Amino acid sequence: MNSKFIKGLIISIILVIIITIITLLVILNNKENQDFQKFFTEGDEGEELNLDRHNVIDKSMYYTVRNCIDEYLDALNKKSTSFLIDDEYDDFLEQDLVYNLLSSNYIKKNNITEDNVLNKVNLYNEKMFFLPIKMQVIESNNTFKYLSYGYIINIDNKYIDDLYIIINIDYANKTFNVEPLENKYNDINDIKFNNENEVVKANNYNSFILPNVNNEYITNEYILLYKMLSIAKPEIIYNAMPKAYREKRFGNIEDYKAYVQDNKDEISTIFLSEYLVNYNDDNMEYVGKDQYGNLYIFLEDENMNYTITLDTYTIESEDFLEKYEKGTNQEKMALNIDKFFKMINAKDYKSAYELLDKDFKDTYFKTESQFEEYARQTFYRYNEIVYSNYVDNISSVFKYDLLVKNKLDNSQKFGMSVVMQFNEGTNFTMAFGGN
Repeated sequence: MNSKFIKGLIISIILVIIITIITLLVILNNKENQDFQKFFTEGDEGEELNLDRHNVIDKSMYYTVRNCIDEYLDALNKKSTSFLIDDEYDDFLEQDLVYNLLSSNYIKKNNITEDNVLNKVNLYNEKMFFLPIKMQVIESNNTFKYLSYGYIINIDNKYIDDLYIIINIDYANKTFNVEPLENKYNDINDIKFNNENEVVKANNYNSFILPNVNNEYITNEYILLYKMLSIAKPEIIYNAMPKAYREKRFGNIEDYKAYVQDNKDEISTIFLSEYLVNYNDDNMEYVGKDQYGNLYIFLEDENMNYTITLDTYTIESEDFLEKYEKGTNQEKMALNIDKFFKMINAKDYKSAYELLDKDFKDTYFKTESQFEEYARQTFYRYNEIVYSNYVDNISSVFKYDLLVKNKLDNSQKFGMSVVMQFNEGTNFTMAFGGN
């Protein structure tokens, strides 16, 4: 057998093997694509998409979805100014708007028409807001499917209902539609995304604008979240506080609810006045100050989980400890007086009472309730301190004369003298009187 024949035979065998391998790969690839398409477009109701499902950690996405849900809730409001024309035209506009915000899958599944749509959804007689608690997303090439769980509250921050809802968003066209979920669930992970791919067609009602999410926007949103949830669902806010902090500041959930009830009128009117953002290695700290000077400190990790604290005195920060340690006696006394009045402004009379000298308490305020009654009658709702004359170390006691001003009315003020004794660390006791 000559060498040319053998060489040709080997080449032929190799070519046959290569062709066979390529054919098998093409068949397998087509089968996988068919299986994927079949899984994506078929199956029983409630099957979950075979795509990555994860928590939303992109703030622009998060607030876009929240805003879209609010838009949908506005469409369900029968008393919305958008429909205050006349009764007949009213219903026509409302049904047209609601119908065009619903997803085609939801419309098909529930046999919805423009004529019966208002009988297929939950309508409201007042403006509603949505507070997201958890949000997950499945991302695809065309449509992002968001599953959100949270609370519906009204304009008075009253809890109305839980809400589970799916929002489909096409970011290319900036359009969205809605799939309400009627069932109640124990957890967001119990819900399976419907396996049908939703095409979000544009109409006259379903466009959205991406919010300009910067640090001020985020801090303001946290302040609004605190304001709404503390009244509607105070247990959510309480549980968002670090355990050591909430137990030291409020004791238990019932004490915090009593605090909210006592301050309800003011909490419902707070707004962001100043903000500060601190960047740490593994978290972000958003610090908001309202118009009364109250602080709201939100510590957020990379997964958008957050904790809340309402002051800097209950658990002293490292910055405070360093500043206190390096401060002069006068500076330390000013820091301590500032701490006392932060407690008074926060109606934290228990903590303020604990700072008072024992002999002073025994003479004037034998009980905490007596001190609270005095503080409510004597101090202003929000006090601002102007420091005056300082006297250093009179028999280990320090004295500072102050002017206490009404932060809400600068014409109201009175003089006050504070005497103080420093103890170990940042501990101290104090007494006060007129000057």
